[in-house]
Amino acid sequence: MNILRLPFVRTIIFCILILTLLFINQLNVLLFFLLGGLYALTESIMSKKGGDINTGNKFIDFGWIFFLLITMFLVLIDYF
Repeated sequence: MNILRLPFVRTIIFCILILTLLFINQLNVLLFFLLGGLYALTESIMSKKGGDINTGNKFIDFGWIFFLLITMFLVLIDYF
């Protein structure tokens, strides 16, 4: 379970879940905000408890932002 302590892994799991629901046409506004809220709550709890692991690799430590932005961009393109 140490791999789940990496923000990169948690973000990848969240993005894959959102994109899967988006592409099979099951993502609606309520589900998107529910999953986003659960993701934000998880990240908040992990940062408060000091549960995140820093690897020293810039891509792994900060690369999750790129995947989150790409996912949000794809959701917005599908919405419009």
